[in-house]
Amino acid sequence: MTAPAPVDLVHLADSDGDRCVVRVTGRFRPGGLTGRDILCAEVLVSTSFVDALLDGTSGRQTTC
Repeated sequence: MTAPAPVDLVHLADSDGDRCVVRVTGRFRPGGLTGRDILCAEVLVSTSFVDALLDGTSGRQTTC
């Protein structure tokens, strides 16, 4: 079984090309109940002066 493709949960952008994206990349420790999963995510920020990626799995023992 292949993992699902990443999904953009939030995508904010302006006319200058600045943007902020919250991208769900997977699930960690899926819960027994619907809606009780821990999601793995990335936050991407792009402006004229910075491009940054915050990985939601940094510092954790996960397998997303």
